Amino acid sequence: MDPQFSTAAKMARALAMTGCRRGEIINLRMGEVDVQRSCIRLEDSKEGASTRAIGLPVVELLQPLLSDHEADFVFPGTEEGKPLVGFQKLWEKLVKDTPLESVTPHVLRHSFASVANDLGFTGSTIAALVDHEPLHSHRRHGARNGRRYSRQLHSGLA
Repeated sequence: MDPQFSTAAKMARALAMTGCRRGEIINLRMGEVDVQRSCIRLEDSKEGASTRAIGLPVVELLQPLLSDHEADFVFPGTEEGKPLVGFQKLWEKLVKDTPLESVTPHVLRHSFASVANDLGFTGSTIAALVDHEPLHSHRRHGARNGRRYSRQLHSGLA
């Protein structure tokens, strides 16, 4: 398998399981992942510095990718010291001819929030998980499809 495609698949899984923004995963650095405390400590997100709780499946996904070089990218590109470039094209290749073909990476964020809502998390908890203002927009955009997309993602990207 093409290493870039494999990296993009891991990035897609991280997006689906964290609710992070695409740029947050693309630019995620080793030093921002705290596996001991099950969180990601983003130095720079859309809202500034942000700490996000992550579950064991995310820890298990990220831990093998980590090294002691804190400044390195978790999802490196082919050029030394740079993150994976061209995620959007790799994403399109990843979902081509699948039930997820019409899904964009941003939909994963909405699906994450919608599944959390379906599980009974409060709006303020979900907002904290995805570093967002209260949940109103996620309820409106993704609630109907959250469970369906989540099942497809976890079976298709496993």
